[in-house]
Amino acid sequence: MNKPLLEEDRNGFHLAVYQDMDAESPEAWSNGDVCGWSRHFTVENPRINKNIFGALIRADGYDEYSAAAEKLRAEFHVFPIDAYVHSGVVLSLHGEGMSDRWDTSSHVGCIIVAKREEKLRTRAEKIARGIIATWNQYLAGEVHGFVITKPSHCDKCGQISSDEITATWGIYGDTELAMAAAREAADEIKRP
Repeated sequence: MNKPLLEEDRNGFHLAVYQDMDAESPEAWSNGDVCGWSRHFTVENPRINKNIFGALIRADGYDEYSAAAEKLRAEFHVFPIDAYVHSGVVLSLHGEGMSDRWDTSSHVGCIIVAKREEKLRTRAEKIARGIIATWNQYLAGEVHGFVITKPSHCDKCGQISSDEITATWGIYGDTELAMAAAREAADEIKRP
C-alpha cells in the first residue's frame, strides 16, 4: 500500500487516508451517460457512437446518421463536452471550460440524460454538470479510501502491531472528505 495522505489517531484507533489506486470509473454507476473519443481517454457508450455523435453536433460528413441522431435527441438531453488536456484531462460542457487553442479539444464527446428521468433541460444540465465534476475528480485521481487500524502492544516482546478493523474505498472528493468519513466510522465502531 502507498503512503497515507492523511493520518490521525482517534478513540484508540489509527485512521489513514490513501489515494484509491483502483477506483471504479464513474461510467459504471453514473445517472447519465458519457461518451467520448480522444487520444487521452475513450468512453464508449452502447447508445451512441462517433458517427451518431458527429450527426448530433451537425459536423460535416455525418448526414447519413441524422435519423439516428434525431431519435437519440428525442429521448435524451444532449450536452457536448470539451476536454482541456495539459498534464491531465479536465472535462467541461462545450464552450465553458479552459479555452486554449493548443490544449482544448472541442466536442470530444457528450453527456446524455434521459428525458424520461428529467424532463426539464435546465435540471438535466445540472445533472450533466455533476457528472462532469465526478469525472474530473476521477481523471485527477481525487478518489480516496481510508483504513482504520487498532494498534496493539505485545507485553512479551514490546513490539507494536496493528490489526485492520475496517476500510472503505471509492470516496470521491478531497482527502478531508475521506478523513471525515473515517472519523465517523471510528466513532461508530467505538460506540457499544
